[in-house]
Parts: sequence; structure tokens; C-alpha cells
Amino acid sequence: VLRREIRFNPDKVTLIVENNERGKSTLVEGIFAGLYGFPPRENKSKSKLTMAERFNPIGCDTYEIELEIESDGKSYIIKRDFKNGDVFVYDALTGKDVKDNFYKSKNYYPVGESVLGIPEDVFKKTALVQQHEIQSVKDSISIQDAVQRMVGTSSGDTSAVEAMDVLYQSLNDFYSTTSKSKTRRMKVDTELKNLQERIKEIDIELENLDKKRDEVDLEIDRLESINSQKQELEEEIKKINYLIKQSECINLKRRLEENDNRTNELESYKKEFESLKDIAGFPADKYGDLQKMHGQCAELEKESVRAAKELKDIENDFQDNERNLMRYEEFRDFTREEMQEMGINVSKFKDAEKKLNEKIDSFNLEKEKITRNGFNLQKHEKLKEIFDTVSDEDKDYIGDFREIKQNNRNGLENIVSGIEDIEEEITGIINRRKKKKRIGLMASVLSSLLVISGVLFFSLNIFILLAGIAGLVYGVVTVKTSDSLQSDRYIELKRRNEDETEKQKILESEGNELENNIKHICKKYEYERQDELIEDFKEYRRLDGRTDTLNRMDGDIREINKEREEIKSTIVQYVKKTQKDIQNDGITQSFCERFMDNVSHYFSLIDERDTLSGKIKEKRELTEHKLTEKEKIEEELFAILVESGIEREDGIERGIEKYKEKLAVYQGFIKLRDELIPEKEKSLFNNPDIDIMNAKIKYKKKEIADMIKQYPHFTRYKVEKDRDEYERESSEKEKMLKTIENKRAELSEAVSVINEYRKKYPELQKERFDLIDTFDKTEKFKKSVERALEVLEKISTESHSNWAGVLNTNVSSIIGKIASQYRDIKFDNDLSFTMKYGDDDRIYSQKEVDYQLSSGVKDQIYLSIRLALAGYISKRGNEIPFIMDDPFITSDDDRFIRGMEFIAAEIGSRHQVIILTCHSNRILLIKELDWFSKHVEIFYFE
Repeated sequence: VLRREIRFNPDKVTLIVENNERGKSTLVEGIFAGLYGFPPRENKSKSKLTMAERFNPIGCDTYEIELEIESDGKSYIIKRDFKNGDVFVYDALTGKDVKDNFYKSKNYYPVGESVLGIPEDVFKKTALVQQHEIQSVKDSISIQDAVQRMVGTSSGDTSAVEAMDVLYQSLNDFYSTTSKSKTRRMKVDTELKNLQERIKEIDIELENLDKKRDEVDLEIDRLESINSQKQELEEEIKKINYLIKQSECINLKRRLEENDNRTNELESYKKEFESLKDIAGFPADKYGDLQKMHGQCAELEKESVRAAKELKDIENDFQDNERNLMRYEEFRDFTREEMQEMGINVSKFKDAEKKLNEKIDSFNLEKEKITRNGFNLQKHEKLKEIFDTVSDEDKDYIGDFREIKQNNRNGLENIVSGIEDIEEEITGIINRRKKKKRIGLMASVLSSLLVISGVLFFSLNIFILLAGIAGLVYGVVTVKTSDSLQSDRYIELKRRNEDETEKQKILESEGNELENNIKHICKKYEYERQDELIEDFKEYRRLDGRTDTLNRMDGDIREINKEREEIKSTIVQYVKKTQKDIQNDGITQSFCERFMDNVSHYFSLIDERDTLSGKIKEKRELTEHKLTEKEKIEEELFAILVESGIEREDGIERGIEKYKEKLAVYQGFIKLRDELIPEKEKSLFNNPDIDIMNAKIKYKKKEIADMIKQYPHFTRYKVEKDRDEYERESSEKEKMLKTIENKRAELSEAVSVINEYRKKYPELQKERFDLIDTFDKTEKFKKSVERALEVLEKISTESHSNWAGVLNTNVSSIIGKIASQYRDIKFDNDLSFTMKYGDDDRIYSQKEVDYQLSSGVKDQIYLSIRLALAGYISKRGNEIPFIMDDPFITSDDDRFIRGMEFIAAEIGSRHQVIILTCHSNRILLIKELDWFSKHVEIFYFE
């Protein structure tokens, strides 16, 4: 359960710092919900949560907030239980329930609207700066849109906008009457377009009916022309069929001749195949094995020669190693563990030597510093005799006397200055009372004169009498109330004057007591002047500290030297295994380094000897293995050659060449058996096929003869194309013939056009007249709505013009203090704007700012507009508070510093400001600045 109690300082800007996902944005939403509550009629859908649901904590029994606020001298406590929907508002002074004072609708109590003097949407779009809203500016079409939304909420043209939305909706939700099936909703422009298209369709249908009626007169002439074309095409098709039969007959004869040629080639292949039957059992699949084994033998030969050479080199290295080991014979009893222990102690010895030298150098340097600084041993001894007897309490008093005395003096000066200011303000109140009394007396005297004049001349001027009486009453009241002018303030100032005077007396008494105490200490330790006592005490402390440092350093040197000697004794125990007469004095850094080098070299030679022995054994085994493997592969290779009918005496090289020759002959045999002979056999026609083809030739010749009898002139046509081309040509002619026949059918039915004309023409004309009437009515409706929109847009434009003036006055001033390079921002009546950048006089348009400048610039403009609007609204009512969630998230460090300083110094001086951020590193940039500590208070979430 998340429970937090936070109190914000109203006199300083509150800066809340915490990482992301720790509740900063939820805190902003919580304050806002505490002031206004959640929207009472928020729409809910399956895909979208309401605001209350979005912030409902998971797995919690409580979901509530309590705010304590002050406004116009009154304090309120607001409690909202969001889980149960309960609202409580109490007067913090009396405890009275005042919830009903803020009632607006069922279960909706927007306390902030009454307390702050502005409605929820205005506060949310001006003084409440949420992080996602600042970031959203870079994604919007333009800043102009965001400004219009803010100003539209804050201005008086909301009703105009709503009316415009209704009118636009009317243009979009027009109920069409042109649909044949049913009435349906569509845009007015769409309806007008549909009406025009239907009228155009009817005009085309009427025109087509007129054309069909005119075309009937030409029907007979066109029908005769088409009959002539039909006869020509039919004769052409018969000629093409004659050539197709001729082409088929020629093609069949050619195929029979090609079959005879293939039969002769097949006989030749079979004879060659019979001559090669002896090689049928040749092992052709062993060629790859032969090649592989031949290569393996050659490689093994090279490897065995190389291994023998490497073995010889390793044996020579082993003999050199044995000779080198003879020079380190004294280390044969030294173990590796002893070498490691020796190395550790040598390292410790070097460290001890280094520390000792450093300490000695520091000791000498400290002595030189003391000498250079004028260290006087005799003076130190003298001061030591005096101040060693001084109590710790007196020492503290002497050391802090000057600082305490100065603090007393500063406090006294501040109080005296404050008393003078209070007395000056009291004098001002007294003078204003005297002035008010004088004005009352003068008004009484003058009014008395007017009353006397009215009495004497009552019948002449009754107005003078009435004016005199009113003035006399005013004068008497003014005199009576003059002494009570600013009475609360006067009483408060008198009380403050008495309090400050009392503090002045206390500080003066403390100052006198300080002087008496120091004089007593001076007398106690035989000092005539307090300055001399204080200076001698400072010198005593300084010199006493320096001698303590030297004593401590000398002790360190002795301790390190003792430790070094112990390490040397340990090293001697190891060295005596090789040098029996070694003592501590002989142990030096150079000796230890030489000794360790020799030991290390000795064990390196031992390791090298073991490695070489292993390599010699390995190389011998490898050489023997290679030779054995080579002999085995050669035996397998000769077995394949013998199987192929090749003698072993031919050797490996000649045997492989003979194998390749036999392999070529075998491959020719396989090609005949598996490829050439089967393909030829497959391509030959069988006897039934040949008989059928001869029968087809005989039948085609008969058909051709019959066609020549009917059409003798066909004999002059020769075959010039293949059968497929003639088939395509015949198909095209058939299509043309079918088209002509369709045209004949259409012309034969053209007489029915007159009957169609008489039936449809009147109906289409009536429909056209009705559509034109509907089009005119719809167009008048559209023009009426557009006229209403023009009037409302004019009203909205005038409101925007007023806001443009407000923005021009304030925004340039604000953004100039946040980012000085952006200046001269000018807002037009439509709330678009222009601006200048840097020292350049070029004017940037709205579009250039949106698409060319950075998102940080747009965020600063948008934030400046919010600050300007909130400031303007505050001038007309209460000074509303600002709540900002990372307002400079897209700004660079310089603009961040300038913006924070502006908000802290200028906005924070008039408004309560709460700023939230997750950028703790940025706070380091401003935390030490003077204005920060003066105007800002940091609050860290825990």
C-alpha cells in the first residue's frame, strides 16, 4: 500500500526529485484529482479505461488522497475516497463540513474551481504542465493547434466552436433521398455529387435513345453490306481448310521418313555395343578411391620425411638442455614450492624497502618545512609550559572567542536594523491616521457650511442641504475611525518592536559577558592584552601539531625497519640451501633479483627437458605410424589394379594410367547401353502407329481430291506455312464471321428500338425534373449552413485576436528569459506566430518552426504560452499554483538552467510552484547557485 504525506513550502519553489516509475506523474494526477475530482460523466469503452481506473492501485484496499490547502485566508481539508466514490471537505479551523459549498452535480465537487477561480479544463491547460503534454508538441501538426486548444478553453468562443461543430456535423450527416434501396446518411457534397451524376446518366440515356431511333433508317443498307462480307469470309475459310489438309499430309510423310533414318542409327549402335561386352565387369566406381589413395600415399611420404627431420632437431635441443642444466647443479635440492615462497618474501622485502624510503623522505621533508616556516623550539617549549596547564574549557573559549564575538555583533546589527524598519512603518501608520482625521475634520466643516446654507435657502436648493448632511456624516465617521486605521497591523508592529528590543538587550548582555570572561582568562594566565593571548594560543596549537607529526613519523620508520629485518631473516633460510654462509647483511634487492632469476631459469630448463622428452617419444611414434599407414594403403591400391586386369609389376603410376584408359572404354559402353540405344528405341514408331499414319495420308488425299472437284481453282494454292499457323488463321476468320453474324442479328432486331423509345423516354424525363428540384433544395441548404459558419468563424476570430494581443505582450518576455536567442514572437489573429532567432533579422514562419527547428524550441514556446496564459488569468483573480512535471525535458543544459532560474525567481515569487523531475544529475548543475538556495527547496522521494 502506497501512503505518502508531503508538505509543500508556499514561500519557495518545491523541486521533487526521483527516478522514473516511482510515482511522480501519479503525484501530479493525485493533486489534480484532489482539487477537481475525476470527470463525472467520462465515457467508458471496452478498449479504454477511465481516469479513475487508470490510477487504481492493483491489490490495494485503499485508494484515496487528502489535501490541505489555503486560499483567501481560509484553510480546507479535502479527502477523496476514489474506491468508494466518497468526497469530504472540511474547514481546517472549525472542522465544519463545507462540502455542499462546492457542489456542482451528482457526486461531483470541483473544489479547485471555487478556490482557484478557474474551471478544471483551464487549470489543466495552463498551470498544470504534465510531461506527456510537453513531449506531445513535437508530434502535433503545429504549435498553433495546441495554442488554439488552450485559448479556446480559456476564452469566450467555446459556444461558437460547439455551434460550428454542430453545423459541420450537419454537412456530414445529411440524409440522402437518392438511394433507390433506402434513406441513408452521407455528406451534403456527396449528395450533390450523386444528384449531378444521376442527372448526367439520364441525359446520356435520353441521347442514346435518340441516336437509336435515327439509326433505324440505315438498317437495310448496312445489312446488305454485311451479307457480302459474310460470303467472302466463308470462301476464305474453305481455302484455309484445304491448305490445312495439304499441310497435314506433307507432315505425316516427313515423320515416316525420319523414323526410317532413326532405325538405321539404332542398328549401328547395337553392333558397337556387342563388340564391347567383355568390359562389362570393369570396376569403374573405384577410380575415386584410386585417386584418393594415391594422394594419401604421397602425403604420408612427405609427412614421414618431415617427422624424421623434426625428430633430429628435437634430439639436438635435448642435448643442449642437458648441458645448460649442469651449470645450475646447486639448485637441485630446491623445490618449486620453495621458489614460490621465496618469491612472495622477496616481493614483501621490496615493498618494505619502498615504504621505508618513502617514510624517511617524508620525515626529512617535514623537518625542512618546519624549519622554513620559522619553527622555534624554545618558543614552543615556553608556550607549552603555559597552555598545557590551561583547562579544555578555557582552550575552547579562547579558540572560538573571535567567531562568537563577531556573530554577536552581526546579530545585534540585524536586530537594530529591523527595529528601525518597524519604527518607520509605525510612524507611517500614525501619519496616515492623522491625515485621515484632517480629511474628516475638513469634510465636517465644509458640510456644516452646506447644511447652514440649505437651512437658510431651503426653498431655493434642497440638494445643497442633502449634500451637506451626507458630507457631515462622512466627516464624523472618518474622524471616529481614523484612530482604528490599520489597527491590527499597528498592534502587530508594536508587539514585534517590543520583542526585537528585548532580543537587542539580550545580545548586548551576552556581548558584555564575553568581554568579562576573556578579561578574566587573561588575568588568570598573566596576559595584559586579549589579542596577545589569542595569537599565542593559535601559535601553540600550530607548533604542537607539527611536533606530534614528526614523532609519529619516526615511530613509523622504526616499525617498518623491524618488519623488513624479519623478512630478510626468512629469505636467508631459503638462500642457505645453495649458499651456506649467507647472513642478513647480504640480502639486498639486487641479490634477491639475481637469485630469483637463477632459480626461475633452473626450473624453466627442467620444464623444457620434460617437454623435449615427450616430443621425442611422440615424433618417433608418429614416424612409425606414417610408414605403416602408407604400406597398408599401397596394398589396397594394388588390389584395385589387379581387379581391373592390371599387373602389379606395372607399378602404381603406370597402373593408374592403364586404369584411366580402360575406364574411358567402359564409359562408352555404358552410354550405349543406358542412353543412346534406349533413346533411339523409344523414338521409333511401332507398326500400328505406322499403319495409322499411312491410313491418315490416304484419307487426307481423298478429302483433298473431293475439295478440288468442288473448287478446281484451289489447285493453284501451295502450302507455304505449317499447320498451326493455318489453324490460327482459320480461328481468326471464324471469329470475324461470328462478329458479322452478331451484327446481322442486331440489325434484324433494330426495329424494336422504336418501341423501347416510346416506353422509356417519358419516364426518364420525369425522373430528371425531380432530381433537378432536389439538387436545388440541397444546394440552398448547404449555402445556408456555410453562411452560418462564416458568422461563427468571425466571432471566433475576434476572440483569437484578443488572445493574440495578450500573448504578444507576455510570451516574448518569458521565452527571452528562458532562451535568449529566440525573440520577437508575434501572434496573428488565427494564433499562428512568427519569431526571430539569434542576431539574425530573418523572420521564421509557423511552418518553419514546426518542421525545421528542434522539439526543444517548440516545447519552450509552448511552455512560455502556458505561463503567459496562467499569469494573465491570475491578474483577473487568484494567483493560481503551478504544478510542472519535467517542463524542460527536451531542453539542453543552458536552457534548463535559465528556465529553472526564471520559474524560481519570477514565477515562484508570485505563485506556489511544484516541479517534478527524474533528472537528478541535472540538479547538480544548479544546486550550488545562489538563486537556487534562496528560491528552491528540494524534496526527495523515499
